Amino acid sequence: MVSRLVWFLASAALLLPLCSQAGHAAWQTPGKTLDEKTQAGDAFSQIRVAMQHEAESDFVQAAKWYRLAADHGESHAQNSLGFLYQSGLGVPQSYEEAVKWYRRSAEQGNPNGQSNLAKMFADGTGVPRDRAEAARLYRQSAEQGWAWAQAMLALMYARGQIGPPDAISAYSWCILAFTVEGPTAQWGCTELMEKLAAEMKPAEISAAKQRAREWFAQRSRDPKHWAVGPHDGLSQTGFATDEQFLTERIGAAYAHGGVVSQDDHEAVLWFLLGADRGDAAAQSDLGERYYNGSGVAKDPARAFSLFKQSAEQGWPWGEHNLATCYKQSIGVTADVREAVRWFEKAGAQGDSSSLHDMAGVYVNGGDVKQDLMTAYVWLRLARAVGNSDPDFHKIEGGLTEAQLAEGRRRTAEWLTAHQDVTGFRAELGYMYWRGEGVAQDFSVAAKLALSAAQMNSPRAQTLLGLLSARGEGVRQDQIQAVKLYRMAADAGDMQAQRLLAGNYERGIGVPKSEVEAIRWYQKAVAHSDEDPLALNNLAMLYITASDASLRNPVKALEYARRATELTGEGEAGVMDTLAEAYYASGDYKNAAATQEKALALRPGDREFQKRLKKYQQAQKN
Repeated sequence: MVSRLVWFLASAALLLPLCSQAGHAAWQTPGKTLDEKTQAGDAFSQIRVAMQHEAESDFVQAAKWYRLAADHGESHAQNSLGFLYQSGLGVPQSYEEAVKWYRRSAEQGNPNGQSNLAKMFADGTGVPRDRAEAARLYRQSAEQGWAWAQAMLALMYARGQIGPPDAISAYSWCILAFTVEGPTAQWGCTELMEKLAAEMKPAEISAAKQRAREWFAQRSRDPKHWAVGPHDGLSQTGFATDEQFLTERIGAAYAHGGVVSQDDHEAVLWFLLGADRGDAAAQSDLGERYYNGSGVAKDPARAFSLFKQSAEQGWPWGEHNLATCYKQSIGVTADVREAVRWFEKAGAQGDSSSLHDMAGVYVNGGDVKQDLMTAYVWLRLARAVGNSDPDFHKIEGGLTEAQLAEGRRRTAEWLTAHQDVTGFRAELGYMYWRGEGVAQDFSVAAKLALSAAQMNSPRAQTLLGLLSARGEGVRQDQIQAVKLYRMAADAGDMQAQRLLAGNYERGIGVPKSEVEAIRWYQKAVAHSDEDPLALNNLAMLYITASDASLRNPVKALEYARRATELTGEGEAGVMDTLAEAYYASGDYKNAAATQEKALALRPGDREFQKRLKKYQQAQKN
């Protein structure tokens, strides 16, 4: 069991191009259709259309639709229109207009509008500077749980802009806000916490922790006072949708340490706050505390109970942990069939560990009959969401052609039924591209890849790059392919790193550069030494680079040997590279022997024959 800290808000922020520190409203991006409700004047539908235009950087149309909804009194639209006026996007920049719309939103109690109006008063933008009014508005927003306002209020307390400097108040507001800040926001909250912690006495930090917990406990008694952050999707009613994750995030931050000092006791207190109010994420994490005995006495039965509560609410990691309990007899009598049921539920939501563990059940057999074809299906699904087992290819190689065909068909069937999970959608795109388990269809592959790539799936970005490079299902565009490879490569996708390296090596879509080619091949190999293509290509480049300073015969031989090991001496091109690596290292005997094996795999290849003569001649000399 592994506790997972999931940055729900930080990841959601990546979906929208407009998420400023001003806390611009962020609804989940909708479809493009202007439906009948929109045309009939439904404000919520108008906001959805405005959001789509904004996501496409069509700010003129975004402003138009926000204004229509704002004129109907919709506070989220009023706030968003204020942001466009403040930024000069789609409308002439006007701080006075921005203040007007922020004020209308704030007067309706919109926490985002309140915090944005507060910022205008704090900076003296569009209104005379008034820190007292800024503090009042920030507090109104912060008391509703708006994390950005909480962070700004903390800064004002720390700087002595609300009376004398008050480190305890500042630190307590930071506790509530810092996990929502995430890696992409720049509020200064995390930095402030570290500075305050260095200056505060332990008793002061304890008081701040207690104050934050008491605030949350008090506010969570009313479901309309749910804690939110500026990157949340808001429900139609305007209430926040993510309070159930806040205690899990704060508890996990204390469990692991980092911005705050590691504190198992404090972690448990936050998990208890969430678990007691029925938050599935907190229940699962608290269960792990009882399972491991971290911050509490070890209690498998209590762990099982909490996992069950979490799983019954559909929380995937609660489902995974409950399945593990049934599988390993933790707090309950072992029941493999129940384990399989819960692993499958979690797997349907994209939990890679559950998919992998499902495969293990069918590999090992026992209460469930051993079935390697079914294990292959689950392992392939696990790979689609990032869990690669080194034995996958071994199991795949042990299947008959008929079993493999059926396994691929079942994999495609599962992916089709669960393509709401981005990783599954991307994998299904690859299957349509290759014609595995489904009829080959480049157009469908492109649609699936585009959809998943828009959700920031590196694997889908790589597939879309391949399709762009080949002109399959989309217009051929090598420059666009490189852009997509780079996006995925920067995110750590090994295949994209290898493909980008190849483009640099050959000068396709980018200026030819052996330096860049080597750099990206190195990244791919460092990511995993299981890709024979990356290993082979890097080995050959280390041998044949036109710039002698880039050559490295020692590394070339190392990588060529590993590529040969992975391919079982069954790939002629890989054997040819190994022969050349031996030659570059001065081992002419092994170079000739290896080239003979390459020729046996590809008889009559004239280039292979030339190199064999070269190696044999070197032996004689």
